[in-house]
Amino acid sequence: MTKIGFIADCQYGDLDDQHQEGRVQRFRDVPDKLKRALEALSDCDFVVHLGDIIQSHTSKEVTEDEFNLICSIFEEHAPHMECVHVLGNHCIQTLGRETVMERLRIPEPGYYTRDIAANWKLVVLDTTEMSGHSQFPDDSDQVLEANAYWEEHPLSPFDAHMVSWNGGITARQREWLENELECAQSSGTCVIIVAHHQVCPGAARMTHLAWNHGEILETITKYTAVKLFLAGHDHIGGGNALCLREKARNMQYFVTVPAILEAPEDSNAHVAIDLDMFHEQGCTIQKPSSADDDGTMPIILFGARCHHIMEHLGDFSTS
Repeated sequence: MTKIGFIADCQYGDLDDQHQEGRVQRFRDVPDKLKRALEALSDCDFVVHLGDIIQSHTSKEVTEDEFNLICSIFEEHAPHMECVHVLGNHCIQTLGRETVMERLRIPEPGYYTRDIAANWKLVVLDTTEMSGHSQFPDDSDQVLEANAYWEEHPLSPFDAHMVSWNGGITARQREWLENELECAQSSGTCVIIVAHHQVCPGAARMTHLAWNHGEILETITKYTAVKLFLAGHDHIGGGNALCLREKARNMQYFVTVPAILEAPEDSNAHVAIDLDMFHEQGCTIQKPSSADDDGTMPIILFGARCHHIMEHLGDFSTS
């Protein structure tokens, strides 16, 4: 049996609570919430953090201290699990790519794969690569491609995702992704894809989707090997499901894990997936009508397991 835990958007900073769109961002609660989440996921083989591990300050010294604190919690409270990290837009703003990637053991160029079980592969995307916050040199191919994409797709009511806090993947990374999925499909390997930015409309608000989400989604839906796509970034969370080739068994599930930063005071946000149960029973995405006694809500049911995530989640739909 292989289990994988997922946590999103710790976004820790030594800051007072802040209010965002009517929600409370509890910055100083994050360390304790993260410890509790890791304890709840202690029977997992892997734990994946879906980006934005810190808030980032203008002060590099303060940001380094905050970054080191959260990294030490992962190291001390999940010693037996392999921690897989995804780059987010907040992660690299102050410390830069090299420092963050080295400490989090993210290999160059920022996107990579992990074999997680027999016939299962994790594909990690870097949706900061094509963005205004990639921290690549101004004359790099990544920045030049990002600038060109930004100019060709200006912010509009039809392109509400073209905002500074989002990003996407370059043509080079898309080609790499296609090759990985082609190999997985040919070998009968199931794939879970993770990224900071969601790519499926309905699984996150349009204002929080990856810049070139349509192109990425077009690539993903070509391959029935892809079973799940998980992201963070949109703190309220969400989910959607697509049926491929008119066969119910060829479902792809897109889940946005709510931010641990905004989890209610008496709860923490996390998801766990039992791959054996998923393979046998598939995934049911469920929105309950009322909170549990402890104030949290069971949002996502993988196989026969229900995991508590957060207060609210948008309606799910199936296409």
